[in-house]
Amino acid sequence: MTFIIEFNNFVFCMTGRYVKYSRRLPQTPWLVHGKYRTETSVQELICLPLLTYTRAESLKFLSSGREDVDVRMLAPGRPFAVELVNPKITRITQHQLGCLHEEIVKKTNKIQITNELKILAKTNLKILKQGEISKSKSYRALCICRKEDLNLFFINKLQTMKQFKIIQNTPVRVLHRRTLSPRERTIYEIRGRLAYPHELNSFYQLIKGISKRYVFIVIDLKTQAGTYIKEFVHGDFGRTYPNLCYLLHTEIDLIALDVTNISVKWP
Repeated sequence: MTFIIEFNNFVFCMTGRYVKYSRRLPQTPWLVHGKYRTETSVQELICLPLLTYTRAESLKFLSSGREDVDVRMLAPGRPFAVELVNPKITRITQHQLGCLHEEIVKKTNKIQITNELKILAKTNLKILKQGEISKSKSYRALCICRKEDLNLFFINKLQTMKQFKIIQNTPVRVLHRRTLSPRERTIYEIRGRLAYPHELNSFYQLIKGISKRYVFIVIDLKTQAGTYIKEFVHGDFGRTYPNLCYLLHTEIDLIALDVTNISVKWP
């Protein structure tokens, strides 16, 4: 985590990486018709201690992409920045930065900040936007498919799919906030295997009634940033093509998703 101090227009820019362990935590406050859908958010957990300490007038939370509320963001974490406008406190020692960092990480077990505070030039913030599309991201998906379809072709195909393009129309689930348009994305690499028993423990209530005709598989993907992974897995009614269902000649659905790496040098 980093502080960029710009005295000319009284802006603090704090940057770093966060890890999110909860599958019930949105990145930013989630309001529907003026009512909060969740108790808090990544933004609030990180920003409120900083806002309180610096007594800034307002803030802006920026990040290199975003994960869905039910998706974990694992180490090394997602790059982010917080701009604190017109703070009353404009001198911060290294010890005070350490105390702020400690306050954030001890406040909750839902998120953590993975690096220490330091100072950078504000020009580095452009890396966040560049990373949204130009960089690669890695994911781990827990999926379900029919047991009879888990054959040698299926396994071999998973290990050999590399460097191919897909076209994704705006997913149904985000049509209310995104422009309807097709986007080309690159899938760099895919690997797959059967899920280990311990990987299913936390999903017991969700999967306990599922027929033994189905099996659970873990799929690791490296893709171009901006790829909709959930839709690449199940196809989104054909709006993503090709998708895993098409490529593997079977029906596949996603149980859980983790972001495992964002390849942005940050901060």
